[in-house]
Amino acid sequence: MRPDPAAVAGQWVASTGELLGMGPIRRSELLAGHVASGSRRSILEGLEEDYQRLAERLPIPAGELRLVEVPLTVSATEVDDRAEIRVWSVVVFGAEQLGAPHVGWRTCRLRLVWEGGGWKLASFTSTDGPTPITGDALPADWAEFVAVASWRPVVGGLS
Repeated sequence: MRPDPAAVAGQWVASTGELLGMGPIRRSELLAGHVASGSRRSILEGLEEDYQRLAERLPIPAGELRLVEVPLTVSATEVDDRAEIRVWSVVVFGAEQLGAPHVGWRTCRLRLVWEGGGWKLASFTSTDGPTPITGDALPADWAEFVAVASWRPVVGGLS
């Protein structure tokens, strides 16, 4: 029985912070096992470009950034050996030097293909939002964020 492609997509989205924290060699090795053979180069290049864009906007090294992404809803269409998935998630990120963590919302679109006995990522894009109205609570400080960010994710990342 094949795993649910929506669950696999949720794991991809939940592993964003884990991928960010990896060095380029480890990231490349992980992708070799989880990305469709014809898509590895483009997915790896896309991740590296995203990492560089992020690093350019930060006043600190990107490796110091802590990021947690939590999938909230998922929509999946599966036909034969292909699946189109949309995942809406909340992203919380920050670093001690940046003060209070930041919150963002995004919708990821993933295309998975059945290859080599498992669902493999064939493409990945994301767009901002939709962003719900947030409450008027004060933002957490860095220590509170670090404590909660170290909890085990409900949806595990890729290992």
